Amino acid sequence: MRADVLILVKSLTGIVDGGLNCDRCDYGFKFLNQSDPDGCSPCGCHANGSLHQFCNPFSGRCECKEHVQGLRCDSCPPGYYGLDSLGECRPCGCDPTGTTPGGTCDFDTGQCACKAHVEGRRCDACRPGFHSLNRTNSLGCLPCQCDLRGTVNGSDVCHPDTGQCPCKERVEGLQCTLCAQNTFNRTGTGLAHLDDDDGDDGSYDCAPCHCDLEGSVPGSVCDPASGQCVCLPSRQGQDCGICRPGFFLSPGGVSGCDMCDCHPAGAEGQECEPGSGQCVCRHPSVRGRRCDQCQQLHFGFNSSLGSCIKLTRRLLGSGGVIGIGIFWPPSLRSLHRYPDARLTAVPPLASPLPPLLALGILGRLWLAALFHCASEAVPRGREGGGVGGAGGRAVTGAGVEGVGGDVNCGWRDANAQDVHFQYISRPRWTSQIVNPYES
Repeated sequence: MRADVLILVKSLTGIVDGGLNCDRCDYGFKFLNQSDPDGCSPCGCHANGSLHQFCNPFSGRCECKEHVQGLRCDSCPPGYYGLDSLGECRPCGCDPTGTTPGGTCDFDTGQCACKAHVEGRRCDACRPGFHSLNRTNSLGCLPCQCDLRGTVNGSDVCHPDTGQCPCKERVEGLQCTLCAQNTFNRTGTGLAHLDDDDGDDGSYDCAPCHCDLEGSVPGSVCDPASGQCVCLPSRQGQDCGICRPGFFLSPGGVSGCDMCDCHPAGAEGQECEPGSGQCVCRHPSVRGRRCDQCQQLHFGFNSSLGSCIKLTRRLLGSGGVIGIGIFWPPSLRSLHRYPDARLTAVPPLASPLPPLLALGILGRLWLAALFHCASEAVPRGREGGGVGGAGGRAVTGAGVEGVGGDVNCGWRDANAQDVHFQYISRPRWTSQIVNPYES
């Protein structure tokens, strides 16, 4: 053997094997190539991913550990990532619910290919502002749709699982669009219909309901949009704190309100003053809360006409005589039904004389019973005809002031509409009859 050939064989020892023929690569080398100065190239198997440093001398493929791939065993197969120092690849673990169909993870970082509204290495969480991860949703998650006017600090981020937005105090609903129970929106409109075109700051102001406990239906809550409480039939107002028309405040009444019960003829209507219950009386001769009583110096409330008969008149006198005529409907027959009325007479405006007549109707006595009557119909000191022809008793003492004389009780038949009383001052006398309905 020539010396130069021997030197070449020695120089290739460990790279090219095959004895004197030098026709194959040694272990750990590959690709015998005459153009390669070394004849063969190192296998270059990955120290962590291969089972050893020997490869196929013809293909150069190293023998890889489980879940490792590549010619040199230096990469992870689909579904795995992160070849570590132990020569292991970890499974991607991508969540199929949030991962793009057919997608895999990055070989180095393990980041899975997420749908548009999904995040996380495994694509298993909704992005902020989205919720309810769902496999059938091509975007992965639904938008929160929080109403910023009802959320804390105007947040638009909801709970990723339920979609519940972070509501302000006394605001509720999935999207924070409702006032909580027993509260209402002080802006005056329903939260779900509020807009920002009214010049306010666009925020919700849910205030507690303030329903009158006595005037509202027990156990009820106010309207969440208006704050209107549920009132009992006799109450009204936002808090049910006032009585409805036709009722007035009365501590002893049902729900604190009593019906006005105004007299149908004596009052203008069925509404009364809400504090006192005073009805509006139709005629000036009528008084009383229900407008069913006579004013002072009036008598005989007529339940059909809603008025009373006036007793007091300023009469004109002639000589020693003053008279008064009392007129009433034919249905009225006696005055004893109307107690506490008083009949008085005063002198003429231009007269310097004192009152000539002072007669009274007191208690439940008949008018005729107060007079010492002298007439053909009513003998002096005896019981005789009274007003309207009814029986009455004659009593001495007519209440005449200042002068002497007699009082004559005169009347017509039972169907008459007037009774005439006159004071007679001897020796001459005249009388006048005054209609009490005249002013």
